[in-house]
Amino acid sequence: MKICKFIEIKNLSYSFRENSIFLKANLNLDKSSITFLIGPNGSGKTTLSKIILGIINVEDKNGSIIIDGQSIKNINLSDVGKKIGYLFQNPDKQLFNPTVKDELNFYQEYRNLNIDNDINVINLFNLEKIMENKVVNLSEGEKKRLALACILQMHPQYLILDEPTTGLDYKNKNILIRILKELKASYSIGSLIISHDSDFIGNLSNRKITIKDRKIQDV
Repeated sequence: MKICKFIEIKNLSYSFRENSIFLKANLNLDKSSITFLIGPNGSGKTTLSKIILGIINVEDKNGSIIIDGQSIKNINLSDVGKKIGYLFQNPDKQLFNPTVKDELNFYQEYRNLNIDNDINVINLFNLEKIMENKVVNLSEGEKKRLALACILQMHPQYLILDEPTTGLDYKNKNILIRILKELKASYSIGSLIISHDSDFIGNLSNRKITIKDRKIQDV
């Protein structure tokens, strides 16, 4: 079966403060897999994720980033965000409204859609009992579930998650594992996940890649 490439990085080089991070790096990611990006701190994992999203602009005439068949140079940040949902390591960076219900409604109003037309994020993320709760009072696990639920209301085709298990206990890790498996199996939403959590990786990984010797390599 032919695998459809959703994200392609071709011959990409990137340097930061005169230090080379990638040198002619190549990577293909498809929606049928949960891929983990592993490696030591400072190796460029979060940098790579922000380059894919277009948050970091790479001036490399010889390299390219293709998302869903289009060069990232021809896609604005807003449209990239509709294709790829990004979960920050700190969910507080993407939650802005007073209550859980307000946060979910904000995304519905932004997209002008009825929640019945979407993935039922309230049930999927076990948010029924906390809809009236203030966001500021949520646990770390609840905030991450809420942030991911909001992201999914944008109908992304792919997810990039930066250290999603940081601050989560065993119960909340298992909830997140269940959700990501369900998203891939039922909705064909694949993921690139930055993580150091070996148990989490072992429960989900279809593929592991790392950044080594300025190359992106399968482990």
